Amino acid sequence: MGVAINRNDQIDTSMMLILRYKRPVVALKDIVEDYMPHLDMAAAKQRAAKCKLPFPAFKVDGNKSEYFVNLTDVAVWLDTLQKESRLNWSEVN
Repeated sequence: MGVAINRNDQIDTSMMLILRYKRPVVALKDIVEDYMPHLDMAAAKQRAAKCKLPFPAFKVDGNKSEYFVNLTDVAVWLDTLQKESRLNWSEVN
């Protein structure tokens, strides 16, 4: 199985996340620990329940199971933040 390469010969964010976590769907806690350290899990779960995270989260096995996220959705969020940051930076520089 090859690695997805974009037109600029760079691995895209989604594929990098999948390579990092070695699966396409991960527990919400993994993303919170790595990309949202300011947020505790109780707050993250509340946001997930109210659909207030910047990406969708879902439960696989009923209300008592943990939340999961698709890394493609996380990649879209990270790419959006990066594009906004680049735009702001280019306006200053």
